Amino acid sequence: MENRSGRTPRGAFTLVELLVVVAIIGILVALLLPAIQSAREAAKRAACQNNLRQLGLALLNYESAEAHLPFGKRVEPDGAARSWVPDVLPYLDQQAMVSDANYDLNQDWWRIQSVYVEDPANPGAFIPDPSGGPVPNGITVQKFLDIMVCPSTTIQERTQFKDDGPVGHKIGACGDYFAPEGVHSRILNELPNTAPLGAPFPEFPPGVTANSNTVLAGVLLPFGAGALPAWTTTIDGDPRLQLIKKRVSFPSLSGIADGTSNTIMLGECAGREDVWRGRKLTPANATRGDVSCARARGGAWATNDNTYAIGQRIQWCNSSLTGVSAVPGTMKINNSNEWGHLYYSFHPAGSQFAFADGSVHFVSEKVALWVLASLTTRSGGEALSGGDF
Repeated sequence: MENRSGRTPRGAFTLVELLVVVAIIGILVALLLPAIQSAREAAKRAACQNNLRQLGLALLNYESAEAHLPFGKRVEPDGAARSWVPDVLPYLDQQAMVSDANYDLNQDWWRIQSVYVEDPANPGAFIPDPSGGPVPNGITVQKFLDIMVCPSTTIQERTQFKDDGPVGHKIGACGDYFAPEGVHSRILNELPNTAPLGAPFPEFPPGVTANSNTVLAGVLLPFGAGALPAWTTTIDGDPRLQLIKKRVSFPSLSGIADGTSNTIMLGECAGREDVWRGRKLTPANATRGDVSCARARGGAWATNDNTYAIGQRIQWCNSSLTGVSAVPGTMKINNSNEWGHLYYSFHPAGSQFAFADGSVHFVSEKVALWVLASLTTRSGGEALSGGDF
């Protein structure tokens, strides 16, 4: 039939042409999506780096003002159990959070009352006793601090909730950064018997074994009077050595004999209190009697459990502080975020660290374990350079 308009009829897309277009779009999306995800992770990694840099500078500013660094944790007979974080909040423009109205440094980090009594309606459970007087700490520590959370962490806002018998509930907002106490001798189970030639190997004293319960100290030392695990130390100045003499020895920059640029001050243990092994999540459940019990303890930014000595395999649900558990996998960065193990982040292929000189470095998960251990000690005498990590 003649086209009366005089124009040539325009054919539609064939099915083959349409499929080709769809295939091209699919290929472009497949090519662009990893690039977009990589760009997003790069931005998150930069934000995480900035968090660690600010925290590191806050610790250095604290040291400049006080002539010493804060303890990694405090555990005293009269209370005041807490992490290093409340001490540095004034240097992070958060003075109000630790003002007298919002935080009592002479009380445990989790308290809302100074005295707890057994609940008459529920024997075996304990409730706050109003006659003891209110304590603001337990409310303040439930506030989420953006600077304590890595943007790459899968679940951003997490809360530690632990029912602790006579002292009630220990509740606090979680964070992703912690101060390593040092290196536990149990890491000898993971290290080769003989160090490779020239390796910066952690130097435990002669005769120390994996069961010796010895710790090579890190930067922010712990302070405690009978409430810490019965660890020994090889480092002069550890405050646990001074308790008998009634003299407190504070951690300081001058005690970092390995060099501030070669010593980790803060690292990532992200995702707590949920348990992460590899990239597999087990949601937190702090009830030890439950079959679903799972807890990467120390998640709350204010808890004295924030810090630990690396190199251990401790499963909180089935063992005591000194027990050996079945945390699986090779001991390396990003293997597990459970207390005492190592370092863990949600960054692909590694984790970020704030060093004692104020710098921040990304360290590959392929780094040798003995290098990571040597970076964690403050006075181990290992010879390190930037090329080692």
